[in-house]
Amino acid sequence: MNIEALPWHEYESKLSCPNSPIESEVSEKVNSIVVAGAELNIESTRCIIMMSRVPRKISADDPWLVAVRKAVSYAVENEWTIVSSFGIFGWEYISWYAAKSMANICMVMPTSALNTFYKECEKCTVELGLNREKTTFLMPLTEDKLPKAERMQLRDKLAFLISHHCLPVYIRKKGNWTNVLAGANNIDNRFHIESPGKYIESWRKDISWASSISSSKWDDLLIHWTRGTYGPWRGEVEADYFEVLTEAESGNPRDALATLEYIAASGILRGEGKMVKGGTLAISFTSLSPINAIKQIEFRATLSRWNFEPYGIALPRKTLQRLGTRKVIYGDKELFNQLSPEEKPYYQYIGEQDSKEGSINWQRENEWRILGDIDLMSFKDEVIIITPFKNEAAKLRKTLPYKIKALEE
Repeated sequence: MNIEALPWHEYESKLSCPNSPIESEVSEKVNSIVVAGAELNIESTRCIIMMSRVPRKISADDPWLVAVRKAVSYAVENEWTIVSSFGIFGWEYISWYAAKSMANICMVMPTSALNTFYKECEKCTVELGLNREKTTFLMPLTEDKLPKAERMQLRDKLAFLISHHCLPVYIRKKGNWTNVLAGANNIDNRFHIESPGKYIESWRKDISWASSISSSKWDDLLIHWTRGTYGPWRGEVEADYFEVLTEAESGNPRDALATLEYIAASGILRGEGKMVKGGTLAISFTSLSPINAIKQIEFRATLSRWNFEPYGIALPRKTLQRLGTRKVIYGDKELFNQLSPEEKPYYQYIGEQDSKEGSINWQRENEWRILGDIDLMSFKDEVIIITPFKNEAAKLRKTLPYKIKALEE
């Protein structure tokens, strides 16, 4: 991938679209522009499909997904180059679908260090399945180092500035795009929608299962609760997720039920290190019965996901103990440094123990951990797959070789 940095004033007259109300704002900050990838046809007509930030929790039939696909198809029919970017969910879906539709793409990247630009372009290409022969990357360089928020705004303004046509899909009121659009004369609102949609998980729509759980059924078991994702599974790239999201008729094709089935069908319950201090790969279980565990389900906005959902894999406590599963060691931050290397993977910060509103005491989770992975097929007759609904349990019994229990049974 060839990379060259050119003075902005040389590109400005060629790329800037006339009558843009923000041209001076961009020119004041950008002193040069980095170009990489396919050669950009300066004479081509360019369009931007404009999106405000949308929730990561989405359904396959959300209005904004449908509108984006229509807008991309319209641009392709007119043989326009699509101006897009990377790093925000809406931008990435537009870029992926534009590449899938064989459009020429101009990716405007946020300002970063010049020595990381190539790596970012490569990451973007792989994650979104971009066509190297049809994708040009542009990155503005500024004399002063800008805060992240300003770098993102500059990226957006540059993308708008070099576009002949603007096709808004969803614009949040009083958002950054609202100010950019003010006074512009190249706006086509035929694909505009008022709301991006809101996804509600099936187990939240009907919570009758929660009042049907019996605590006596779950004695002497440890349970690993899982959750759905609003992105690719491990080993996939963003393009894989976008493909199934586009093919699905509704719902989240990576919801908790699909994720549970995927894990169980693979026969391997894999450890993760993201939430373990030190990064050791481990699997978390709880000794809480479902009736007590579900009281702790909560959506963690900072992580854009649930802490867990009512879908799980249970094994007898004695079996897991034989494999090396141990109770977590709860304590303050100083305790971690006092533990031996063998004990540290089992450490969990206890959290705030006072009674202030919003405080967290992680000890309430009654967590156990085992390091590494578990071969579920080796314990096929002991594994119990848990789902909240009877109809989901019936479906899983047709495809999985384990005992299946519905919480509402």
